Amino acid sequence: MTERAGVAIIIKIVDGSKHVLFVKRSAAINDPWAGHIAFPGGHFKDEDKTILNTVVREVLEETGIDLKRYGKLLFILPIATPRNRPMLKVYPYVFSLDEDIKPKCGEEIEACYWIPLESLRETDIEIGLGDAKRLVKAYVYGFGRKEVVIWGLTKRILDNLIMRMGGE
Repeated sequence: MTERAGVAIIIKIVDGSKHVLFVKRSAAINDPWAGHIAFPGGHFKDEDKTILNTVVREVLEETGIDLKRYGKLLFILPIATPRNRPMLKVYPYVFSLDEDIKPKCGEEIEACYWIPLESLRETDIEIGLGDAKRLVKAYVYGFGRKEVVIWGLTKRILDNLIMRMGGE
């Protein structure tokens, strides 16, 4: 059975520069993405009726940002699938946000980051997964202990966003 989920790529302009909202998922025992950098979003529930409604609900729950009120849907990126969950189809919705809204952290979200797209640097980075380490392609923002590493499904969605926006 195919599972569905949706994520929001939320863009705001700060001093002429496109910033994208990323979240760090809180530690959770049964969450394979706990501690990872991601876009806000989550799994479809029948009461949502549509994946877009799922995205709006999840973003409000996770960050306090009301996309119905403050977001403008720009476009939808191609469906993505995590390599560790091939039955999960993730629908990435891209929104603009004109208001300067501060996202909140909560139970599911440990931290929120507005990251300027042009400040991301793509690199090969060694990631420790469980007891193993492996070399993966990732985007990195910041340096040293303040580094934010974007890899896996989120990186692949970000690649599509950058390509769609003309390589910015």
